[in-house]
Amino acid sequence: MADLPQSIRAFLVSELAGVHVGEDVPQSIATNYVWFQRQGDTLDESLCHPPVIDAVIFDFECVSTDISQCRTLTNQAKSVLMNSDLHEVVYQTTDGLDQTIHCFDVEDHDDNYIPHTVQQDAKLHIGAFRVTAHIGQFV
Repeated sequence: MADLPQSIRAFLVSELAGVHVGEDVPQSIATNYVWFQRQGDTLDESLCHPPVIDAVIFDFECVSTDISQCRTLTNQAKSVLMNSDLHEVVYQTTDGLDQTIHCFDVEDHDDNYIPHTVQQDAKLHIGAFRVTAHIGQFV
C-alpha cells in the first residue's frame, strides 16, 4: 500500500500526460512541471482519544516558461485534485495505520508566498496553491 505523496504523484502522472510531477525539480527547466511537498499536518486533539492526524497539507507549484501554459497547467492540476478518484482511497501512514482520503480542499497561495522550486531571477512562471487532504482512520 502506497503512502499519500506516492498516491497523489501516481494519480497526477496518469492524469497530466507528459508533465513531470514530483517532489523533485526536473533537470531541464524547458519542460513544464508540477512540484509538491508535504507542508504539515493538522491534529484532532479531542480529549476522548490520543491526538490523530485529520488532515495533511501540501504545497503545489506548477511551473512553465510560458504564462499561458502555466495557467492551464495550474487549472488542470487543481481540477484533477478536486475531482479526483483519490477520494476514499486507502493508504498507509508512516505509523502503520490505514487511512482514507475523504476530500481535498484546494486554495491559491497569497501574494506573499515564496516559491520553493525557482530562483527569483529565473524566467519562469509559477502557479502556487495549497491542497488539504482530509483523512480519517479506515474502518
